[in-house]
Amino acid sequence: MTRLRIRECRAAFLPALVAVLVLASCGGRGEEQAAAPSAGAGAPAAAPEACSVVTQADATALFGQPASPETGMSSPSMFGQCLWTWDTDTSNQLLQFHIWDKLGYDPPADSEPLDLGDGGYVRAHPVAGVDIGWIQGDRLITLSFSTIGPDAPKATERTDQVVGLARRVAERL
Repeated sequence: MTRLRIRECRAAFLPALVAVLVLASCGGRGEEQAAAPSAGAGAPAAAPEACSVVTQADATALFGQPASPETGMSSPSMFGQCLWTWDTDTSNQLLQFHIWDKLGYDPPADSEPLDLGDGGYVRAHPVAGVDIGWIQGDRLITLSFSTIGPDAPKATERTDQVVGLARRVAERL
């Protein structure tokens, strides 16, 4: 698979993943409720800068290779995101960190409970990679690690490392 083909696959996968997470977090709310909360009485605290929570050093340690920043997409229910990548002509590793509105949160049916925050879960899938999520305060926090190609490890081989990173992220928030 060429470098261009990997980017095309990732470009198709990321929007689909974001759409699924957005729909899950919206929980059928009306359009006027889907907007990010404004500052005021009862509004959630401001989200931290996501790349100061999940750093380039974190991604490099997980990848075992130098990490580079990646751009993502935004959503009204997303309060922050940070994406890191490493790729070659034939392979890619991607680490995604998102801070979401917690409304409509429901762990995936095929996930395992994880003692992290409220409702923590981990899902290690041989194709989709490792997905971790939990409620912390008034936010849904998600951390996902995926790989593709012969030059990258299988994401599920790094499940313990991703869980360890998730625990450090929870301490940083």
